[in-house]
Amino acid sequence: MKDFNHINALSNFMISPTEMALAKAGVKVVKKAKVLVVSKELKMKAREIMHKGLKTIDGNESLESAAHIMKDSDIGCLPVVSNGEVVGVLTDRDIVTRCLAEDKDYHSVKASDCMTKKVVSVSEDSEVEEVSRKMVDDKISRVFIEDNQHRPVGLVSVEDLVHHSDPGLFKSTLSAIKS
Repeated sequence: MKDFNHINALSNFMISPTEMALAKAGVKVVKKAKVLVVSKELKMKAREIMHKGLKTIDGNESLESAAHIMKDSDIGCLPVVSNGEVVGVLTDRDIVTRCLAEDKDYHSVKASDCMTKKVVSVSEDSEVEEVSRKMVDDKISRVFIEDNQHRPVGLVSVEDLVHHSDPGLFKSTLSAIKS
């Protein structure tokens, strides 16, 4: 068993008691802050690691439609658009917490009624470090990528940063999650 006593003084600042317990048990803890540090080593542009072919949903569409798009596309979030402009973000979590958990009818609730209005995005020419910093500063796990006309063209998730920073860590984490 590893000795973690030498880091107890820093534990309150750096990691939570739960994370410390997991670390003492030998479980790796991946934090967004680590992604920020690792991403500094990546001299890549957002366009190089983003998911392309971004799906969107009109704000007037139902949450049922949004859920079908997410399921069929195997994604967890959609930019919500109105007249071609991104006006919000709708996540699978938004649907659960703002609709289903409140006993609302997802057949009739509009995407714009359930979305998060704050949209965090960066240019496709931005450094990966900037993407990471946005995630940490805004406490989010996804950042939209825009072209030079400010249209959404992609998405970078915290998982993408981990994958491109340390593919071995990404694979072992994914394997542990699925086992």
